[in-house]
Amino acid sequence: MKFSKKVDFGAVGGIGYQSKIGLGIDARYYYGIQKVSETPSASLGDFKNNTIQASIFYIF
Repeated sequence: MKFSKKVDFGAVGGIGYQSKIGLGIDARYYYGIQKVSETPSASLGDFKNNTIQASIFYIF
């Protein structure tokens, strides 16, 4: 039984800030446009991928 599709399409957006000393923060969001499951089931439903990513970094 196939559970999911092999390819996923989505849109990505993000924002970041880097200070003069090289310290920075970053945030991104991925919104899935395409439904993931091949066939919707009663237990899993019909869903899309969504992801949030946050990071702190230092560039020297």
